[in-house]
Amino acid sequence: MELRQLVYFDAVVRHGGFTRAAEQLRIAQPAVSAQIRRLESELGVTLLRRTTRHVALTHASHALIATVPCDSPFLPGDLVFRLRVALDAAGAQLAVARTFDQPHPVFALVRRDVLAHLTRFLEAGGRKIDAWYATLNVVEVAFDDEAEAFSNFNTLEELSANEK
Repeated sequence: MELRQLVYFDAVVRHGGFTRAAEQLRIAQPAVSAQIRRLESELGVTLLRRTTRHVALTHASHALIATVPCDSPFLPGDLVFRLRVALDAAGAQLAVARTFDQPHPVFALVRRDVLAHLTRFLEAGGRKIDAWYATLNVVEVAFDDEAEAFSNFNTLEELSANEK
């Protein structure tokens, strides 16, 4: 998996389609499609449901869903494992990464069965992830030993300056 594939995937989701994503990325649409197909092949899953007019994320087929932002490429190798251990031990609905006293709510492992709860939250106008997760049974998982892994990079220059 390459960072470029994740950037393209994020653009397709954000812009609602391959053509608009390609326009925003200033590359040809077939290149975006090819990279997404390659990513799906490498992962062994279909990430996007395609019709002739629309693109949408597929539904999760597993009981647990991991979430991470696309602008933090240096994730701890054991992120999901540590979140899963804590989630199960606490019997929680959501496990969230934390470094020192700072929770990172977008680095999470969530049970799929909270979807109805999330839907109600969004339909009521909720938009802040930390406000949503405050209404759940949450366990925070310390990653003080890898705090730098949660840094985000918003430009290629920032990324290049911090590549490991």
